[in-house]
Amino acid sequence: MSKNPNKPSIAFWIIAIIGFLWNAMGVDGYLNQAYQTERFKSMYSKEQLDIIFNVPSWVMAAFAIAVFSSVIACILLFFKKKLAKTFFLIGLIAVIIQTTYNLFINPVVCILRNEFV
Repeated sequence: MSKNPNKPSIAFWIIAIIGFLWNAMGVDGYLNQAYQTERFKSMYSKEQLDIIFNVPSWVMAAFAIAVFSSVIACILLFFKKKLAKTFFLIGLIAVIIQTTYNLFINPVVCILRNEFV
């Protein structure tokens, strides 16, 4: 009996499921931050929450685009659709935008970086 060459391996399914779960946790994190839930607020100090809740809207939009497009990409990956690649790319670009803000533009990080130089 020969193997079907179009059938994904077990490794494919493991990676796809782990990717979906990881990105679903990202959606949960985004929703908790966006709706300022008690669960989210209990994890941070007042000062940290002030910083988090004063992030520009375009950064929050990049966060939302990153996590939701990645979840959609994982779902498309389960169905072996080529469109998954496009959604993963959109998510990657959104993560790069968000990370650029967090590392180079965020005033709090810039102040802290100057203190340690």
